[in-house]
Amino acid sequence: MSDIGAMDRFDALANCVDALVFVTDLSMRMIYASSALARETGFTAADFQFPQADNPFIHRDDASSVAEFIASFAAGDARVSAPLENRFLDRWGRTHRYRSVISKVSHEHAPALLFVCSEIRRPSSGVDDRQYMALVESADDVIVRLDARGRFLFANRQTYGWLGYSAVELGRLHLNDVVSDADRDTVTDQMARCAASAAPARFEVRLITKGGQEVWAQAVLRSLVAFDAPDERLAILRDITAEKRAAAERSALEERMRELNETLLQRERLAAIGEMAAVMAHEIRNPLGVFFNAVGGLRRLVHGPADADSLLAVAWEEAERLNRLVADLLEFAHPYSPRLEPTDLAPIVRNAAAAVARDPSLPHVRVSAIDVLVPEGLPRIAADPPRLHRALVNLLANALQHVAPGGSVKISAERAGEGEVRISVYNDGASIPPEIVGRIFDPFFTTRAAGTGLGLAVVRRIVEDQGGRIGLDAREAGVSFSVWLKTSPPA
Repeated sequence: MSDIGAMDRFDALANCVDALVFVTDLSMRMIYASSALARETGFTAADFQFPQADNPFIHRDDASSVAEFIASFAAGDARVSAPLENRFLDRWGRTHRYRSVISKVSHEHAPALLFVCSEIRRPSSGVDDRQYMALVESADDVIVRLDARGRFLFANRQTYGWLGYSAVELGRLHLNDVVSDADRDTVTDQMARCAASAAPARFEVRLITKGGQEVWAQAVLRSLVAFDAPDERLAILRDITAEKRAAAERSALEERMRELNETLLQRERLAAIGEMAAVMAHEIRNPLGVFFNAVGGLRRLVHGPADADSLLAVAWEEAERLNRLVADLLEFAHPYSPRLEPTDLAPIVRNAAAAVARDPSLPHVRVSAIDVLVPEGLPRIAADPPRLHRALVNLLANALQHVAPGGSVKISAERAGEGEVRISVYNDGASIPPEIVGRIFDPFFTTRAAGTGLGLAVVRRIVEDQGGRIGLDAREAGVSFSVWLKTSPPA
């Protein structure tokens, strides 16, 4: 076995011959390559640091026969092989055909293989045009050639910079290996369309870089059947990630503006309702006051039949109901600017439960007690304490009015993610039918004969005025309302 000796003398000799010369170890990892490798293929020895079986640049139809030929020669007694012909894909995706002779040599006292390769068919002059290749390499867009299965045959420099893969790494991949899971079916369909049509396919696709970042591309994909390569595809990808992000930001801004406009219109409507409610309250409460005085006087004077007392009690109860309706309407419609301050939640929750427990108009016989679960160490919230107290009283009163006899009502609080506290009011009564869930916070909507339909509407307005939100969890058994409020920033 000949030793190739000093590498400088060997390099000088190898670069004098009109052939591509390279040396590999027995696993086909390249040790040395003459300058012809870079000149003719665009690769260097550093690009071939993998076993022959993993070589992505041997034409796929020749890969198995080349591997078998080299393995058989390396294991045999011959020092020089018979000529080997195979096709090779260069860095630009062009196909070369080489005739190679392999010799067994040693390098640094280790067995090695010396390849002397003469090119017997160069790519056509059109593809070999260096000005054309310079244009492709300098393009701002990603330009790639793919085989029918989507394997990368060629990629310009922009591809490596954008996706983060080296030429060797990309040569082992298929297009769908760098496509997001959500878009793989789209890419597969577009590849199939190109096989059946000469027209280019245009679509948007999300790609995943080597570092795991998602990027957007506007893709143009077409078959190369017109260039005598019907099994290949040309793809041009333009980076539209910045445009997509800008569009998403615009959409979010427009949605925010729409919400602000709706809030403004809602406040304007509430202001108008507030003015109307004030006039109505004045006009209704004056005769109501007279009515209360008259009925109260009659009840003190009349000590007749039981029917008379019963009728007077009904009149008094209905007048009270009308009075509550006026009070709720005024509270719902009256414009109010909350006075937010750092607030300890626990006392407000406990005081709200105590206030509901003392209210004689509520059906306390249905529950033995209201369970209050507020852990220690909750962060302070940004709230208007009196208004928040009223909202929690309304939620607890609603729970008591819907719980079954002997049932359970609970109010609890907990941290909810970053910068929020969640308050939940639960009752184990009947669940809310799905068809009315979307209307539960609408003003004047109620399922109770004696309800005003303003209690939950008032709660939502109080919560939203304080920068929070409210949601309903209608379970199979029971109903839970949750209120999320922002924590107060540290002093």
